Amino acid sequence: MPIFISKKKRTAIITNYKVLYTTLYREGSVEMHNTAPNLISLLLRGKIKSEHHQNYLLVRNPFTRLESFFKDKFRKDIDRVMKENADWQLSQQVFFDQLKVDQSMDKEAIGQIFLNASFEDFIKSLPSAHLLDHHLHPQSFILQYKIRLAFIKLSIRLKINKTIKIECKKSMDELASELNIDLKNKMNNTNRKQWNEEMVWTNSMVDLVNEIYNIDFQTFRYSRKIENKLNC
Repeated sequence: MPIFISKKKRTAIITNYKVLYTTLYREGSVEMHNTAPNLISLLLRGKIKSEHHQNYLLVRNPFTRLESFFKDKFRKDIDRVMKENADWQLSQQVFFDQLKVDQSMDKEAIGQIFLNASFEDFIKSLPSAHLLDHHLHPQSFILQYKIRLAFIKLSIRLKINKTIKIECKKSMDELASELNIDLKNKMNNTNRKQWNEEMVWTNSMVDLVNEIYNIDFQTFRYSRKIENKLNC
């Protein structure tokens, strides 16, 4: 669970991966905490549970969050792994079985399997993969967050003062102004025409996402219709 603490105000921005995480990570006026020791320390110091501390939760439409994941992990990041001979991330590894990837294959062969996988292939693989990687977890999990550290197991219900949909420009502008941060500079830009053209939704794909992320649609009051995915 990434939490970004304002360095000047008693304010925290709580988010999920694929919900402005990279933008906030590179923003100098907030400090990131996303490991179990960090979060336990914040709790002990009253940083995220205190009545005097304001917590803002950022959420994103499940449809566009999945589109961003696909363009990042199935397209953009594949090129990087092959060029830099880097290791495969968990975000790719959780799809190895579904895509019939043999780990004895070389990186180029595995990369080509991902590049050949369609957006529909990705969506249809979600039932077996979405609980295995934080980038795909339902965003509502964060409301009852579980921390495991050695023999310590904690279940934390965070105090949320306000939930902000990142699609709502007015609310996002107000947050940026209040904390003096730049939320418009998208650091992890996956907005390429070729990739965007791959984002074709069928009725069965929409139904599947509605089923898997039902709690997010319900909790954060997002429309279940794909044509409303950019609405506030």
